[in-house]
Amino acid sequence: MLAFLLPDVIHRAESFLSSKRQADFLWTRLLLVALAKARGLHAQFRENPPYSPIVLSDAPLYSTISHTATFVGAALATKPVAIDLEVLRPERPLEAISERCFGRDFLSRFPPEEKVSAFYKAWGAHECAVKLNGKLIVDGSDVRIRMPDNRGVQIVHAPIGKKTLFTQALDADFRAVDPVPVSKEILAQMLAS
Repeated sequence: MLAFLLPDVIHRAESFLSSKRQADFLWTRLLLVALAKARGLHAQFRENPPYSPIVLSDAPLYSTISHTATFVGAALATKPVAIDLEVLRPERPLEAISERCFGRDFLSRFPPEEKVSAFYKAWGAHECAVKLNGKLIVDGSDVRIRMPDNRGVQIVHAPIGKKTLFTQALDADFRAVDPVPVSKEILAQMLAS
């Protein structure tokens, strides 16, 4: 399957010391290739650290990737798009991170049973804003992303099981999509067709 990837992708993967990190990196890129093939497009992906890979295609396309310890994700769209996957870990110092990233009072606006979810929704939006080269706006308990050209972005959150949150940020004209699990076998079939 690595034949679907450009040499700079393979070279970058080989630079990671962790075999898990190498695998996550390669699977996200293979997912992008499979997504393009599923749409009937021939596309290759060139590395663009620290941003998502650049799509080399006849059609104008945007890519985004994310991974956790247990999931990898990728999306391909005709307008800017970003995704983020986060494992919900309430034992992290959420108050301190929230204060630094979202302002001193952000988490205090939520009841105790909603603080973990509120933090990770805001964090997912923050990660998506970085990937979109956009600006995260926190106004009270409201979190938004504004694109460099001042367009708004819709932010959608969806749980994956009990401990993982999927966040997507899309152009306001797009329809949000639910995450779809794809096994290694299905991915191999997509690439083979």
